[in-house]
Amino acid sequence: MIKKKSFIASFLTLIVIMSGCYSFKGTSIPADSNTFYIANFTVDSYDAPFQLAQEITEKLKDKIRKETRLKYVEVDPDIEFVGKITNFIVSPVAPQNNQVPSANRLEITINVNFIDNKHEKSKWNSNFTFFKDFSKDANFIDVRDKLASEIFDQLSEDVFNRAFTNW
Repeated sequence: MIKKKSFIASFLTLIVIMSGCYSFKGTSIPADSNTFYIANFTVDSYDAPFQLAQEITEKLKDKIRKETRLKYVEVDPDIEFVGKITNFIVSPVAPQNNQVPSANRLEITINVNFIDNKHEKSKWNSNFTFFKDFSKDANFIDVRDKLASEIFDQLSEDVFNRAFTNW
């Protein structure tokens, strides 16, 4: 009986110790990192509408705020993200037998520089790409914002996973 109580006490102690660097949401953030900052994304693609940079910036901020314990600050953050939209392409996809595309595709690529001011070895710079297809009959201007929003949902998930779940 004493061994069982000892085991339970050891197990609970281990859980308390590990909770400082791991959450049950799957995020892995060092215990000494408490703040983050995301510089406004820039547009480095001549076809991308300028306002999309603000949208991806806000989506990433919201995701980190909601899914981590980190607090957003603009001065001396522990973790920083600097990003830009590097590719914004609309292209035809899925040609049929008569070589007429049955759909179009919007593909967006972002480049993100992750800076961990407390852990120098954790820095990285990566490109993230995602796309959405839409009807060949749709007016792109009419569907662009919705498509970009859906793409940015996935891109912010990808950046988040790279930064905080070691994917």
